[in-house]
Amino acid sequence: MQIGELAKGLSPEFITRFNDVPWKQIKGMRDKVAHGYGTIDLDRVWSTAQENVAPLLKYCQSILDDDR
Repeated sequence: MQIGELAKGLSPEFITRFNDVPWKQIKGMRDKVAHGYGTIDLDRVWSTAQENVAPLLKYCQSILDDDR
């Protein structure tokens, strides 16, 4: 949820520049988890956390490293 919330604060320019990340889907998943919208697929949430968070962290770190 925190990643999705923070993604909502990204500027359109940032999202366009770093469009390798599915920002819209990240924000949408946050909304579904936060508000319930029926049922939450816990298996999908778990697999997303296990498979996608580490690569996203690595990608974001590379952006920060390149910007220094």
